[in-house]
Amino acid sequence: MAGVLRKAFAYEMTIAEWIGLAMLLNIPHILLGLLWTATHPDHLAGVHGLEKVGALIGGIAFWPVLWVAEVACPT
Repeated sequence: MAGVLRKAFAYEMTIAEWIGLAMLLNIPHILLGLLWTATHPDHLAGVHGLEKVGALIGGIAFWPVLWVAEVACPT
């Protein structure tokens, strides 16, 4: 078991491989953010233009915080 771990940790990755891994790991977060923003569009109703783009990106990026806030403080 220790040999397998040692071999796995000895594997070297290039910068491109690290970037690709980061992108693959972020795909579920982005998809869930899109789903959250599509099902909770209340924060997009009163804004226009660049503010709406910022609110959309913020909803996608910070959906875990918005979910916890909704569970902790339902309106």
